[in-house]
Amino acid sequence: MSEFQKLEWEDKPYTEIGGTSKMDDITVKPADLVLVFGKPIESDGYKVSGEYIFKHRTGAVLTMYDWKWTTLYDEDNPYTPTEFWALDKEMPFSVGARDLSYVDDFKDFIHTTIRNMKHTYNEGGIRGQSIEYNG
Repeated sequence: MSEFQKLEWEDKPYTEIGGTSKMDDITVKPADLVLVFGKPIESDGYKVSGEYIFKHRTGAVLTMYDWKWTTLYDEDNPYTPTEFWALDKEMPFSVGARDLSYVDDFKDFIHTTIRNMKHTYNEGGIRGQSIEYNG
């Protein structure tokens, strides 16, 4: 079993993230996140177009989100939310938590999971998915 579990909308993840704030950054391709973890949860519709919320086996909650990268925040930004989440180039994401305890482990988990799932997908011929932003 993984050290981290992705919380879904049905899990009411917003009741879990109180007290979290940005602790670090991680650089990944948005399209890889969608391929591996599915569509992100829509966030504030302003500074953040989508986020993922994970829980460590100890109960610690960590979040990963884009920060001010889309036209939701500034119409002069280069990407609409839909374009951003389809990007096949590495972009910085913020990692939020209550403290630094599991941040490095979380970043390792994200990179390893993406690498392993992409290998599995490539071997099996599974195609990725795209998302349409509805915010």
